[in-house]
Amino acid sequence: MPGFNQARLARRRVENFAHKISVSETSAARALADRTRAEFFRRLDDDFDTPGAVAVLFEFIREQNRSNTPPGPTAAMLLQEINELFDTFWIDEKGRDREIAALVEHRRLLRADRRFAEADAIRPDLATRGVTLEDTPDGTRWWRRDN
Repeated sequence: MPGFNQARLARRRVENFAHKISVSETSAARALADRTRAEFFRRLDDDFDTPGAVAVLFEFIREQNRSNTPPGPTAAMLLQEINELFDTFWIDEKGRDREIAALVEHRRLLRADRRFAEADAIRPDLATRGVTLEDTPDGTRWWRRDN
């Protein structure tokens, strides 16, 4: 079953990346997403080179993760377009992660009200669901741990 586990981890990587997407973006982040989109679909147009296209996607994620600026709306549109094509990723908070997103938002509101003990009590619940939280100056990011 190593192939299934590897596929699960790869899918989780894309989903975790989707949670890092910001509402704003730099021109460099936009250009990188645009270049990635062009290369991704060029690969698919070349004899439906799905492995090559997926490699382009993961290289994009790797570059964005190394960058000091978060991905923005152009990256979100790219992921959505790829997901509409393959229907593989759970990147829409309206789907499976709605409850987790609600808990993270509730925690944010508690922290804004300086009710830190109550906010911290939410963290263990999320941890049992395999969710890691990262509090940053731009807000809280969350992702699923690879189990």
